[in-house]
Amino acid sequence: MQPEGRIDERVATSRGRYRAMGPNLRVRKAVVGDGDGEERHTVCPHPRQTERRRRHRAGVLAELAARLAAPSSPPARSIGSDMVRQTVR
Repeated sequence: MQPEGRIDERVATSRGRYRAMGPNLRVRKAVVGDGDGEERHTVCPHPRQTERRRRHRAGVLAELAARLAAPSSPPARSIGSDMVRQTVR
């Protein structure tokens, strides 16, 4: 069993259609493996979390683009948040 919050990449990238179960809930079934090793998962994306991550990535990319466009850069420092931590020189 995976730790809470971690999804096996095979499950996340498996194909399938989402079914609308309510105004703010989409669900899809994901089956990974065959035979005795078959695992069944239910995937329910969280729309607010998805949007928050999209905004965060856009902010990190904008900051990196600004740093790369700057004529002189200060010493290396860490940018991002707890979600993404990178060192930029």
